[in-house]
Amino acid sequence: MTSRSKQSKEWMYVKEIDGIENFIKTYCQIVSGNINPKEGIIIKI
Repeated sequence: MTSRSKQSKEWMYVKEIDGIENFIKTYCQIVSGNINPKEGIIIKI
């Protein structure tokens, strides 16, 4: 699992989102297809 996590950092950009309001904005972008598929999103509530 650790090696896979390290490998994903070679091709994925991880973006952290704080709060439900920012989550809603980001969710709308995901649904409309405006998020880069190489972007991993972590939501902190």
